[in-house]
Amino acid sequence: NLKSSQDNQNVQVELVAGTYVFEYVPTKPYILTYSSKSTIKDLLSNEDAKKIFEEKLPALVANQMVMSQFADKSPRELQHHPLIASLASLQQLDELDQELAHIRY
Repeated sequence: NLKSSQDNQNVQVELVAGTYVFEYVPTKPYILTYSSKSTIKDLLSNEDAKKIFEEKLPALVANQMVMSQFADKSPRELQHHPLIASLASLQQLDELDQELAHIRY
């Protein structure tokens, strides 16, 4: 029997010498993937992500001012910018997220 205590999400276990196998389901994903929260610069740096980005948000990609001046921002951040919000709807951003979820950093 192992002595253990739990405080919220923290678990502390006292172990004696030996071999142990712990199995658990992570509460958050450890594999990093692209999303609408990735910067435009990051989305353009990966060919697969770039293709999806260009396909899902063509009006945003076609706007040279956005692409040059806001490359360090994410499409999701730009959705809150009054002049740029019309170039990417929430639905488009959600669709972008669904497609990008399969592409790892």
